[in-house]
Amino acid sequence: MVNKKAAFLSKVLEALEFENEYVFGYIHQQSGEVLLVSEDTMQQYECLDVTGWDNYKDWEIETIKVAQRVREDPEFISLPTQYDVHEYGVMEDFITMIKNEVLQDEFYRAIQGKGAFQRFETKLDQHGLDQEWFQYRNERLTAFLRDWLRSKKIHFVDDLRK
Repeated sequence: MVNKKAAFLSKVLEALEFENEYVFGYIHQQSGEVLLVSEDTMQQYECLDVTGWDNYKDWEIETIKVAQRVREDPEFISLPTQYDVHEYGVMEDFITMIKNEVLQDEFYRAIQGKGAFQRFETKLDQHGLDQEWFQYRNERLTAFLRDWLRSKKIHFVDDLRK
């Protein structure tokens, strides 16, 4: 029998929020360990047979070893990304909660087309809704991650429950 440890939901959420188009999150399905690896580091690992370890500084070697663990241990799987969360839909849902219809229309217009996220953040700042948005977004991301971890049968500690 495999001794499963638990992932901490707060660590998974933190990794999801840190991910971007150049940094990817991974979780070990048995231990719950969460790691972040940059695209550059993954490429360095993939080129090791050509470059060798001697061409890297100590700190680079440490990060490449993290990429090596992620690639070579089949228990590591990719975390979902912001795209999997459908953050645009989360923004739309948030807008439906705005009581003032004129303000609601203003927000809907702001999220149309390229640059929607930046315009949305500007509107939040202009109308003092930053804190409400961040709380709402955090609740939605957390609920998404709970469901995702359960679907992957990854044991986790819900250290974000109040």
